[in-house]
Amino acid sequence: MLEITKIRFEDLGCEVIEGSDPDVALALFKEHQERISVVFTDLRMRGDGRGEG
Repeated sequence: MLEITKIRFEDLGCEVIEGSDPDVALALFKEHQERISVVFTDLRMRGDGRGEG
């Protein structure tokens, strides 16, 4: 599902930054937050999302 969603957004001209788990996604958001306009998330993603591994 992630790959299909990514391709669709890219087809619409969006740059996609994807994280494999909540901690990676949070780190990517912090690193690129000035460039991010929309966050699309999976509520069932594994990990705790607190950046603690």
